[in-house]
This record gives sequence, structure tokens and C-alpha cells, in this order.
Amino acid sequence: MLIRDNSMVSFQEEAKYGRSSGVNLGGVDFVVFAESFGAKGFRVEKPHNLEYVIKEALAYKGVSIVDIPIDYSHVSELMGNIIGKEYN
Repeated sequence: MLIRDNSMVSFQEEAKYGRSSGVNLGGVDFVVFAESFGAKGFRVEKPHNLEYVIKEALAYKGVSIVDIPIDYSHVSELMGNIIGKEYN
């Protein structure tokens, strides 16, 4: 299973070092990328499809990759509220 969490790593780097580095994967289509290696690619398009897609991937007879994009656009604010203001 692939969880595209470059934003999660990015915000942690920004909080700790004031910048991020090496986390922008660009426009990689991980479903097509998986299939180029002979695996079956799946993607969760909407949160309510997560269970269905995971079941499909687990039922597949062979290697499967599930691309799960996660929106971390508000995580810096959340981190500041939970951990403390030193990260804002």
C-alpha cells in the first residue's frame, strides 16, 4: 500500500528545519507506475471508497499497489494546536 504522504514529511521538515527537501514527487501516476512493473494499481479517489478499494487490492491474485492521497493542507495549524506554538 502506498500512502502519498510527502506533505506530511514536508510539514515536519518545515517545522524542524524551516524548509523541506526531497519530498516533492512531482506528477507521478503511481497506478501506471505499478502497472509498468507488472503489478496491479489501485487508487482511492474519495474517502468513502477506501474500504472497497482495499478489498479489491487484497483480493487481487498478485502484487497490488494502492495509491491513497491524503490532504495535509491544514496539518501545520493542527500541529501547532496539539503540540504547541513552537512549531508555528
